[in-house]
Amino acid sequence: MSLLLHRQTPQLTAIDSRHLPIRQVAYLRQTASDAPLARITRQQFDAAGRGVCQRDPRFVADTAQPNVRTVYSLSEAVLGKDSVDAGWRRMLPGEAGAVLESWDGRASHWQHVYDKQLRPTAIHEQTPGTNERVIERLSYADNANVFAARNQCGQLIRHDDPAGTLLLNQQALTGEVISQTRRLLPEQQSADWPIAEPARDALLEPGDGHTSLGRYNPVGNAIELTDAAGHRQHFAFDRAGQLLRIDLTLKDQPLALLKSASYNAQGQLQAQTAGNGVVTTATFEASSGLMVDLKAVSGANVVQNLSYQYSPKGQITQIEDHTQTVRYFANQRVEPLQTYGYDTFDQLILATGSEVVGASLRPGLPTLVSPIDPSRLLNYTEHFQYDESGSLDQIRHEREGNRYTRQLRVAATSNRALPWETGEPEPDFDKLFDANGNLQKLLPGAQPMLWDRRNQLHALTTVSRDGAANDGEYYDYDSAGSRVRKVHIAQTRAVTHWREVRYLPNLEIRRRDNNEELHVISVQLGLGSVRCLHWVKGKPAGIEADQLRYSIDDHLHSCTLELDRDGALISYERYYPYGGTACWAARSEVEAHYKTIRYSGKEMDASGLVYYGLRYLAPWMGRWINPDPLGEVDGLNVYRMVGGDPVNYFDDSGGMQSPAHSRQNSTASNTGGIPMQALESAGSTYGTPTGSIRRTTSITVQNTGAAAPATQPTSSVFASGERVRYTDRLGSWLYTSLTQGASSAAAGIANWSPVTRSQLGTAGTVIYNLADEVRIPAAIREARSFMTFALSPAGMSAMKEGVQLGGPIGWGISMFTHSSPLEMIDVDLEKVKDNSSMYYPMIQRAQEDLDYREQTLASHDFQTVYDALIGMIVGGSSNLVLAYIHHHLANPLFETGMRDLSKLELLVTASRATGNEATGAEKSAWLEQLDAIGLKTGPHRSVDSLRTRINSPLATGSRRGSTAP
Repeated sequence: MSLLLHRQTPQLTAIDSRHLPIRQVAYLRQTASDAPLARITRQQFDAAGRGVCQRDPRFVADTAQPNVRTVYSLSEAVLGKDSVDAGWRRMLPGEAGAVLESWDGRASHWQHVYDKQLRPTAIHEQTPGTNERVIERLSYADNANVFAARNQCGQLIRHDDPAGTLLLNQQALTGEVISQTRRLLPEQQSADWPIAEPARDALLEPGDGHTSLGRYNPVGNAIELTDAAGHRQHFAFDRAGQLLRIDLTLKDQPLALLKSASYNAQGQLQAQTAGNGVVTTATFEASSGLMVDLKAVSGANVVQNLSYQYSPKGQITQIEDHTQTVRYFANQRVEPLQTYGYDTFDQLILATGSEVVGASLRPGLPTLVSPIDPSRLLNYTEHFQYDESGSLDQIRHEREGNRYTRQLRVAATSNRALPWETGEPEPDFDKLFDANGNLQKLLPGAQPMLWDRRNQLHALTTVSRDGAANDGEYYDYDSAGSRVRKVHIAQTRAVTHWREVRYLPNLEIRRRDNNEELHVISVQLGLGSVRCLHWVKGKPAGIEADQLRYSIDDHLHSCTLELDRDGALISYERYYPYGGTACWAARSEVEAHYKTIRYSGKEMDASGLVYYGLRYLAPWMGRWINPDPLGEVDGLNVYRMVGGDPVNYFDDSGGMQSPAHSRQNSTASNTGGIPMQALESAGSTYGTPTGSIRRTTSITVQNTGAAAPATQPTSSVFASGERVRYTDRLGSWLYTSLTQGASSAAAGIANWSPVTRSQLGTAGTVIYNLADEVRIPAAIREARSFMTFALSPAGMSAMKEGVQLGGPIGWGISMFTHSSPLEMIDVDLEKVKDNSSMYYPMIQRAQEDLDYREQTLASHDFQTVYDALIGMIVGGSSNLVLAYIHHHLANPLFETGMRDLSKLELLVTASRATGNEATGAEKSAWLEQLDAIGLKTGPHRSVDSLRTRINSPLATGSRRGSTAP
């Protein structure tokens, strides 16, 4: 990247008198010699400050239709939304805010039915010319003893959805589903659920269905998962909740899939040993946290060794595979190197790499090379061009003997686009897209694709025949939009062949008409994954029974290599930037046939589409085939793939993009588990018919039993049947807490007074804020090094020359300001202002944030948190305290205080044994026990002080009817 590329390309924001951003101006440049081009984005707000109109640079003129127009009610509810890409939606909310009816541009109509507690109980759907159908029914448990024993009072226990029925049989005390059964409708049968359960059962496939089980530890991490076929996965964690080991029990035979894992001070997974002995290591740059090397070693052989180079903005500019050597083929020098270039909007405009002879930008895979021969590769260069809205409209591919240009024609009145060649007539976008923006044909001349009323791809034709049956695929989805079944039909002269995949928790059941049944158990390892292929019957020749396929991934989790249980190479694959396969090889055609995980760890269907979860990617077009179900979360262009930067960003579900390095930065406890979509959809408001669930990024109270769901920054209501999810500022899940004791919602409300509810919310907020502010000092030192360089003469000079340090400095400030200010640096703001006014507001804000956090820690010391914990235990919230102890026990910043927290587990045990309705005498006994086990760490650690604090606004308070000792 040229150091002058970003010079004189500021991003400007105009605000009105209410401090609302009404216009943004950004400057586009592809090379340093280009004149910057202004791109303007506009927003309009009504008198109440609500965004009612948004325009991107293509539709910025007043004469053009805006990208999105929104209409609100007087009560702030959205009544209607009109999008040039996704069509129009209309919603009719009730007095409590829940959506009662909704309509869309395809004339589909939904009615949403609720019970007296505003829990959804049914969804009716009607399309033009058809009778109304009930496509969903939801049933909840009452307070009978049988449900109380299963922790299900007030919880969802049955969900009939478009794919079939999901039975939630039992839940853990911490809210996780520990037993669920999925039963499916017969193939291609539309749902219309009657009221009576026996009548609903009669519509389902015969049999007991597929039952999955789970066991969880006190903080909600899965420690054992049993899939519907009886295969068991076992997980082990360290004290910080980080995954250490995974074992699989297959036919009573234990197999180690992950033997060990280690993490650095920032929580990044830096090394792991897989069950086949392959050691994968990731090296991160200390100053930025970016991964610079990714290496996999099998015995004495290095099977992958990728090194990454970055621009000053943190974008990948080069990836080199050191396991490959320079080769010569067809009079070309082919280096194991991929390079990338970007414009000032961070859009990918240049990519180089190598591809197999015959590869092209078209649906499907290139010719398989078998056996593996990495020498038959040629260099390629791709140039990408985007319109003013960020739509990819041209891919120019250059290779010796293979030059072509893929053009896409973008509609004049929307961001809908189609493959197009110069000289062809203008595409009829009204016919080739429906009113909701769903693509109707993958290629010119192809058969139409069929979409259900929830804008999910239902069927498509893969091979079209005149006068004969076509080949095609059919898909079924659950209430959350996840695919639960895929059926592929292929015709021959005399026989119809079929194959089916059923997607269950941690298991895929694959069947074929040749009597083959294959179970695929998938496990995410962190720096890779493993898939176990277990044949129940019909195993083909030439492949190992119970084959283990260990995936070696790149930074996007794309499967680049597959190794067997001995560490030998099974397959090799490389990808174009937008997801197509540039080359692939396997040691046998049989084994290649069973590779299903490819780009970004996703499955490619027979059509060439890549299934992400909420929608499908067309790699040869570099875009999604329908609008984002989550709306404009990634910008106004809802077809755009990861903002035009597929090298540095990924999209895990097809809804929202994330930085690629966040996959290495996460320390997810485990990726398995039983899906919670049915339970969470019961707590949602069903504002749109898609039923998509967006994860919380704050303290959220979800009441699935007592009243309408409430989401707010801090909890003000806490009654039986509610779950409290605690997350950090990035939305990463920390732990879940449940109330205890009360067998019904009414009993829970009766036990908690309004004052007690408020006190509990206050105590929880204090603990949450303190947990968020405490970070490891090493992170502060890394941030400090960046800030020191930015304020040095060299850093000032670089910024004057146009070097964009915004990314690294922003990361440094973020890490610094999100940490406890144990180490401070002196920032001369006047010097910064004189030398680099661009960064002055950022650093000034960072300094103010640091000052605020220092005051926060001074006012909320560990004693305050400690007393709040004790008060919460005495008040009956031992679940929350135990989760907090386990999450923060190893935190070095709390030192001796945290070590004392381990003794609180004795108090938690006593609290649970005695029950929530504690008498004054019992509380006094607990406090005496505190003193006896030596929890006094300072002069204020006295029983009298604790007695006072238990009833203070900071603590949770006592129950109604009892008095503090």
